[in-house]
Amino acid sequence: MRLGNQELIKRLVIRSKCQFQEPIVDIGGAGTEGIWNKFFNYKIMDLTPGGEILADICDWNFELKQQFGTVICLDTLEHIRYPEDALENMWNYLKRDGLLILATVFTWPYHEHPIDYWRFSLPCIEELCRKAGFKKLESGWQEEGYGKHTGVYFVGKKL
Repeated sequence: MRLGNQELIKRLVIRSKCQFQEPIVDIGGAGTEGIWNKFFNYKIMDLTPGGEILADICDWNFELKQQFGTVICLDTLEHIRYPEDALENMWNYLKRDGLLILATVFTWPYHEHPIDYWRFSLPCIEELCRKAGFKKLESGWQEEGYGKHTGVYFVGKKL
């Protein structure tokens, strides 16, 4: 997890800007299990083995409709072929008043895991989330080293 994402989560929890609602689903979170599952009812959705839900977030899954209180998607959106479909499904998988915590890269080296498709500016990520139906609670640039805008984040709610 990028340092900026660790700081984002810590800041959100400390400031009580958002109340994590359970269950939590982490999109593309295989390999991060120890961070969350000690404290929350937490599941991972990933294309690779290592999570409870082996699925593609771009593919609609009726069984997951309104099943989660919080969707976390950290440094995954750039690897998703169809980010608009993914955000629409994140919205559909959330319960009413559910929370989205999203962070992705803006200026970051190309990195295959498995494929690196996109880079997102702050206005872009805000528009994609708005279009998917999320109400913005907070968003901003993430900076790591030398004051560069390396990433963006968005915290939103499903109403």
